[in-house]
Amino acid sequence: MLFHLKHTQEEWKLQQHICFIFYCTIMLCAHHSSTALRQ
Repeated sequence: MLFHLKHTQEEWKLQQHICFIFYCTIMLCAHHSSTALRQ
């Protein structure tokens, strides 16, 4: 049970990390496209 809990915590950390990278990528792309449109 303890191993399962730890495994779930690791998966949760990984999911948060992936979501954070995904969010940053979207924000960077949106910022890049908006600055490209302005020029």
